[in-house]
Amino acid sequence: MAEIKRILCPIDLSGTSRHALEHAFAFARWYRARVTVLHVVNVPLPVMPPAGVPVVETSALAPLRPEDVTEDVRRFAGSTSGADQNVADIVVVEGSPVREILRHAEDRRTDLLVMGTHGRSGFEAVFLGSVTEKVLRSTHVPVLTVPPAVERVGSVVYKTILCPIEFSDSSTRALEYARKFVPPAKASRAVGFIKRAVTTGVEIGLEQGLALERELQQRLFEGQDAKEGIAAYNARRTPTFSGK
Repeated sequence: MAEIKRILCPIDLSGTSRHALEHAFAFARWYRARVTVLHVVNVPLPVMPPAGVPVVETSALAPLRPEDVTEDVRRFAGSTSGADQNVADIVVVEGSPVREILRHAEDRRTDLLVMGTHGRSGFEAVFLGSVTEKVLRSTHVPVLTVPPAVERVGSVVYKTILCPIEFSDSSTRALEYARKFVPPAKASRAVGFIKRAVTTGVEIGLEQGLALERELQQRLFEGQDAKEGIAAYNARRTPTFSGK
């Protein structure tokens, strides 16, 4: 099983981030982990207007008080479904959202990052990208992304896991990580619980893709944990896993 003790969930006080926080609390209940609820106050860089455009004086605007923002985040987290304030730490910082998320994930030795996606498309998604996408490309911590359309979570015991692979080192690590979410009691059926996706196209035909699928199944069955799970099931004993 995956070992998850420290969860980081960045939020922006939107409905999408509330949905992600629900999943973070669900993982915390199952793994008895702590959740760090991180809110980054993005401080934009000053922009000089074009010639002829008057400068807008912003110094007169009332600055946000850190204690007020922290209280807003605390209320937001407390009103989220499944919230447990006893396992949550509220952190509010100023800076670049991507940079601060990466820094806190590293400094806190995070086991899992839980982030919402806004489902953006078009110019913003292609050209600007999103905070979640930029974090995904830069972090070494496993990331669970929660899209808006996902149903409300009640449990993190998954029945089916889809793990697309393309034979790279990163996809191999992803497959090994996916296997850790198979409950030990069902280890003898681990292969059946993990679905592989093989992309076919002009380079790889359907028949060759199916052959690759069979090869992947064989590789999974050859794993030490898979063999141990099957042996334990047949012997009616508790399996001992090594993570291999």
